Amino acid sequence: NIVEAVECARQTFETSIRIGDSRSHCSLLLWSQTVRGDLPFEQLEGQFSLATAEHMPTCNFLIGKGRWQLSEQRCEEAIETLEQALKRAIKNFMVNFHTVAALIWLVTALRIRADELRQEDVQQSRRLQKRGLRLARRAAWITRIFPGDRPHALRELGLAYAAKGRAKKALKLLDKSCAVAKKQKAPYEFAQSLSERANLAQQQNAPRRTGNWNKQKRSWRSLRR
Repeated sequence: NIVEAVECARQTFETSIRIGDSRSHCSLLLWSQTVRGDLPFEQLEGQFSLATAEHMPTCNFLIGKGRWQLSEQRCEEAIETLEQALKRAIKNFMVNFHTVAALIWLVTALRIRADELRQEDVQQSRRLQKRGLRLARRAAWITRIFPGDRPHALRELGLAYAAKGRAKKALKLLDKSCAVAKKQKAPYEFAQSLSERANLAQQQNAPRRTGNWNKQKRSWRSLRR
């Protein structure tokens, strides 16, 4: 229920700002998730104070900002922002199901930036791909513990292997991402992974898979009644 989720997240953010709660930083991330980073961030940024001793809200703020920068195609800035969030989480021993998103979105940002540089700076593109693969492996491992972001992590690891020319392994990982998303009843993640799987399969002339999402969707809807 995306419309309701967006409205609820926006109201939570506005309430947090009004009462001066530092968790407005956290609700910004929630809002950013519901709209895929498409926020009026430059209008909102002045309402925040990063001079907070609370590391969790600050990390969430930085992840939300990084997602906004990605939606604005400001990829280099997004990489820097997400690195800040990840470093803060690690430094303060605060790796959990909230902050792990910084690692996975950093992998996404590195992949996008590597693609942007593929023609104009091949060496830098390869360096970013290599780093992205290394971090994607870590993300796939850690999301065994924090599985909420596991479909995203497996998808990025698959795409990282695809960029290295290891299509067979990439297809297996994208299949696994689809399977995990289906198990989690996460249709949006499922659709993204299935789309990437189909694109790669077409490039490799590999068999396509459609999954059985309609049956899963009916089951998911029955749980919401």
